[in-house]
Amino acid sequence: MSKRPFLWSAAFFCAGLLLSAPDLSWSCWALCGFTTLAGSIALCWFASSEITSRAAASSLAIGFLCAGRTAILVTGIEEPFDISTLLRRHTAAFEQGVALSGKLAAPPAQGAAGTDLLVDSQCVRLGRISHPVRGRLRLRVAPGSDGKPPVIAAARGDEVEVFTRLFLPRAPGNPGAFDHGRYLKARGIDAAGSVKSAKLVRPGRTSPPPLTLALMRRIDGIRATILSRIERSFASVGNAPRTAPICAALLLGDRSGLSSGDEARLAEAGLSHLLAVSGFNVAVLAAILHFLARGAGASRRMAATIIIPALFFYLLLNRDESSVVRAVVMAVTVLGGALLWRKSNPVNALGLAAVIILAVFPAQIHDAGFQLTFAATLSLIVITPRLLAPEGRQRRQSRSRPARWLRVALVVSLVAALGTLPLTLLHFNRVTPGAIPANLVAGPLMAAAFVGAGVIAATAPISERLTRAAVHATILLVETTFLIADMICSVPWMTYRRITPGPAPIFLYYGALLWVVAGGSAASELRWKRWFRVLALGACALFLMLPLDARKPPGGLKLTAIDVGQGDAILVETSGGTRLLIDAGGTARGDFDVGERVVAPALWDLGIGRIDFLAVTHPDADHAGGAAAVAAGFRPSQIWLPTGASGWPPRRAITRLRQKARESGIPLKELAAGDVRCLRGACVRVLHPPRLAVPGTPLNERSLVLSISSRAGRALLAADAGADTEALLAKELTRSEYLKVGHHGSRTSSTPGFLGQVRPRIAIISCGARNRFGHPDRGVVARLVRFHARVCRTDQHGAITVELLAHPRRATLIDSACLFSREGKASHLPGEERARNETEDQDDEGGNRHEDPARGKPP
Repeated sequence: MSKRPFLWSAAFFCAGLLLSAPDLSWSCWALCGFTTLAGSIALCWFASSEITSRAAASSLAIGFLCAGRTAILVTGIEEPFDISTLLRRHTAAFEQGVALSGKLAAPPAQGAAGTDLLVDSQCVRLGRISHPVRGRLRLRVAPGSDGKPPVIAAARGDEVEVFTRLFLPRAPGNPGAFDHGRYLKARGIDAAGSVKSAKLVRPGRTSPPPLTLALMRRIDGIRATILSRIERSFASVGNAPRTAPICAALLLGDRSGLSSGDEARLAEAGLSHLLAVSGFNVAVLAAILHFLARGAGASRRMAATIIIPALFFYLLLNRDESSVVRAVVMAVTVLGGALLWRKSNPVNALGLAAVIILAVFPAQIHDAGFQLTFAATLSLIVITPRLLAPEGRQRRQSRSRPARWLRVALVVSLVAALGTLPLTLLHFNRVTPGAIPANLVAGPLMAAAFVGAGVIAATAPISERLTRAAVHATILLVETTFLIADMICSVPWMTYRRITPGPAPIFLYYGALLWVVAGGSAASELRWKRWFRVLALGACALFLMLPLDARKPPGGLKLTAIDVGQGDAILVETSGGTRLLIDAGGTARGDFDVGERVVAPALWDLGIGRIDFLAVTHPDADHAGGAAAVAAGFRPSQIWLPTGASGWPPRRAITRLRQKARESGIPLKELAAGDVRCLRGACVRVLHPPRLAVPGTPLNERSLVLSISSRAGRALLAADAGADTEALLAKELTRSEYLKVGHHGSRTSSTPGFLGQVRPRIAIISCGARNRFGHPDRGVVARLVRFHARVCRTDQHGAITVELLAHPRRATLIDSACLFSREGKASHLPGEERARNETEDQDDEGGNRHEDPARGKPP
């Protein structure tokens, strides 16, 4: 520990942030940390034996552990004037809209979805009362009628007054869901909001800026100038729509102009990390400055003195991302050692960077970017030198320089992939073997594009000819990189998806990796031992990479309503192991792929790697929008559509679904009333639509209505069927234990006659929080309760799992899930419980209990 103190300090600081601990106040933890750190310093000062040194190291570890715990507790303290505290107390008022004033913490950022304002709040008006508040907000101003992001003339530090709707991000409603609240917290943002129009943003009072603010405004102006130069330079060519945004991302970390398609393509090929401003960018900039300083006759120490402030200036020009902060801190540590005539340890520099970032933003410990950048860098620092150990002179001379460079590049790409493999699976459920050879070519290409972007920004006002040459060269580099990404994506098994790994395989893999790293050198260890370690690591990696399916068949009929917001997605699992997904959610605008971002992660986190059938009830975007992504990722054997689907209007969701089905060779089957599909352990009967539909019938009234029956019970899935369809089904309806309420609980469905025939014991309403349609209707909920149905809603409870059991003696209850028996025995998990529990079933006179299920994230 004495050789790498900052590495171990960072490790114990991270442990303090992550591990659960006794319920003590932050002041107790702070006092404990201060005492142990002071004791460690005293022991180091008076160290005279090995025992004293070990005691000092132990005190240092305990001190940083307590410091990490203090940091995470301090960030969770709620003050009465915090904006998040007021939001929790007055949620409804803030969602309706409030007048807020504050100062801009950054210049407005324009993007495809609108203009983002980062505001340090000062005062909020609730009714007739103004409250002083504090906290940072991210407000998104909607695009204008022309679809373009509004231009707001304001600078950092300007006061603004805005009428906005504020909300705290919801906790993840699905397993594996992206935690937007944690993402904002990691960047120091307390809440988010929306502004309907730029007319609701008014400038406030202005005052002369202090020196620090004036300096930051000057840096903002330089950044804006560089970005405008890049945009104008590529606009003059006219055939590079995506190269300019990529150059802005490479040079200054500005991704606002990148299209979601380009980012998704690079991510699919395992090349998205090339867009991040990281250690390579900082190293190239430092090397250029060092070459210029040395060429001007400066000494090494003078060159380091020049480079350090330049790197800090480059950090201020960039976005506050962990990769660039880590790179700058490490570079400054190395250069600082050169100033003091000392050689810096890169592992210590990495640990120091981690401590600095986490001390400012403790929530970064959960950020995927933070974890990936530090895991990759640590792997490169520790493993690469062992694989590139100095060779004999004769062997080195026998190799040409290109062969040596190729070997180095291959080792670097392989080591980075090994170090980040479990984290990539955990956060993105993607395995990309093709990224290793792709990085050998794409890495140098994007590095050259970074240099080209710098040349364009520097020469644009000086030489038009040189700028145009740099523009054409950069376009060629970027397009070649995308060509490589397309080649990787087109080759089978070069990139594919996998279920979310559990903690045991991840710990086993990293244990094997540490075992290989900790092994003896080539001279001191027998060859068979080295190969045994490597084979153990390869076996663990292969287990992580295999596209396994870890979901066991249920004991009865299990139905999971996935929280997709205002939409439907129901997973049906039979006791025979067959899986049917009915609808896949979606959005009306289609700019957010619910299938890729919500439904697929939920299935992967549940251990599901395949589905057998996909049913799309009708072509509305909130039901069919995510179907194409699910079909591409899970390859069902059939896709079910209602009869008459061939005559559906050419909507975007259905067009994409048909294209994906054609590319993957998945047959489309149209079903009508009377059709029966026998699955292993269940039978699916189609109740609607009829084969001969009445012309002019609305699409909702032609929805695919399914009845699924098994020995455990019967489930009725009503899609968006309304009162007219319910009247047509009067002769076909039978009593069902489970009902997916039609049309998200709209008042035009779930009529008394329909409910009287179905008499459900549990009713699931799939709707979005704060939806503009007012779903579910209060009258519908009241009718369901009147018919003794337990009502569960995805907007309140997240994903809801119900398992119909034939003859259970005990029921395992899961948080935010209901387990239900055919005999009418039901239970719910209390809201305070967060783990699995086993409870005895108790008969209820009416066969039901009417409490809401517990809130939270299901497993």
